[in-house]
Amino acid sequence: RMGAKGSKDTPSAPDMPALFGMQLVGDKEVAGVGLVCVQTDSGLQVKEVVEGTAAYKCGLIQAGDILKQVDGVSVEKWTLKDVSNLVLGRIGEEVSLKFKRKARNQRQKYV
Repeated sequence: RMGAKGSKDTPSAPDMPALFGMQLVGDKEVAGVGLVCVQTDSGLQVKEVVEGTAAYKCGLIQAGDILKQVDGVSVEKWTLKDVSNLVLGRIGEEVSLKFKRKARNQRQKYV
């Protein structure tokens, strides 16, 4: 984890995006990776990669990616709140994230 930019205010409504960024928990400052995610039927989807954060500097994560694992733990059916508890940690700690990305040429089926 790097000193990610973020917000001290985390939305509480289930359809609101969650920011895995800098937050205060009690009297301790914790950091995330700099992702704004939303809950979808497919899982937690990246809505935005915040510029200047660890996720941004990594260069591999894109809007639309679906979070599948955090530190080897499957989070496919987890809530935003539960996943943020895994992603947030002390500044300087590392976290491993695994995503799924839809192929660019994959066609959508509409009924």
